[in-house]
Amino acid sequence: MLERESFDLQFHYFLKEQGVHSMNAIVFNDCEKQLIASLYQLADILEIDRNGISVEVLSRTEGGVVEWLKVKFSDNIDKMLLTAFSAFVGVWIANYFNSDINQANVTKTTIESAVKLKEAGFTQEEAEALVSDNLRLMEFCSKYYKSAMKEPKLERIETSVDRDSVTLYKAKINAAYFKQHVVEVKKFSNVVKGTTLQIASPVLADVKHLKWRGVYNQLPISFTIEDFDFIDKVHNKVVKFEFGTTIQCDLRIEETHAGNKVYTPKYVVEKVYSWYDGETLEIGEKRYLSIKDAEAEVIPNEMKMIEKKEN
Repeated sequence: MLERESFDLQFHYFLKEQGVHSMNAIVFNDCEKQLIASLYQLADILEIDRNGISVEVLSRTEGGVVEWLKVKFSDNIDKMLLTAFSAFVGVWIANYFNSDINQANVTKTTIESAVKLKEAGFTQEEAEALVSDNLRLMEFCSKYYKSAMKEPKLERIETSVDRDSVTLYKAKINAAYFKQHVVEVKKFSNVVKGTTLQIASPVLADVKHLKWRGVYNQLPISFTIEDFDFIDKVHNKVVKFEFGTTIQCDLRIEETHAGNKVYTPKYVVEKVYSWYDGETLEIGEKRYLSIKDAEAEVIPNEMKMIEKKEN
C-alpha cells in the first residue's frame, strides 16, 4: 500500500502510583480493540474504503502506560476525505475522551476541527451529530470504558492526535467520568403485517448504502427492502414509480435505546405483497390494469373461500 498521509494517536494511561508503568494486559488489549474498531467506524461514516486505511501499533514509551497508534492512508483516498477523517477523529476525542469542557486544549480541539471540517465541506454541528448519533461508535466506546473501569490503578487518560510532530487535537478524561460513557443498549423489534407504504423516493441503482424514502402513517421515513424478488422487478423496470406509488408489505420496525437516548427507528420491508403505481396493480404474481379489475377477480374469489369455510 502506498503511503500518502498518516497521523499518530496517543492514549496515555496515567496510573495512581508514581513510578508504576504496568496495567492489566486483558484490560489494555480490550481497550485497544475498541479504539481500533472506533477508528474504522469513523471511516465507515465517511464512506472511506476500509482497504484504504490501516492502523498500526507503534513502540510504547515509559511514564504510566502509553498506547501509540498510527493511522495510514493509501494513495487512492481522496485528500478531502483525509482532511475530514482527521477532523472527525478530533470530534470523537472531544466527545468521548474529555471530562472538562473548559480546558484550553479542548477549545483548541474544537477550533482545529471546525477549520478542518470547513475545508472538507462539513459544519461542526454536522460532524458532531454524525459522531454522537452513531450507535456502533457509542457501543465501542462504552465497551472501552467498561474495560478501563476494571483497572483500579487508572487515574486518567490523556489523548492526542499528532502529525509531523505537531499536536492537532488533545483532551483528557479523569477516571471518575468513565462511567458516564458506559451505556446499556436495548433493542426492540416489531413487524406490522400487511401495511401500506407510499413510495416517495425509490432506490433504482444497486447501491447498498442508499435507502428508500416513503410515507408511513403520514410520517416520512427511510427504509430498506429485504424482498429480493421485488428488488429484481425494480432493477428490471417491471415496477414503475409515479407520484402516489404504493406497496402493501410486512414492515419491521426496529427501535434502539442507549442509556437515555432513543435513536430514530430503523424500518425494513420484509415482504412486498402488492404494488400499485397509479396504472398497474400487482398482487402476488398477477397484474391488473386497474384496482376495479383486481376487485372483480379477487373479491369474488375471497367470497367463495368464505362460503366454502362456512359450509
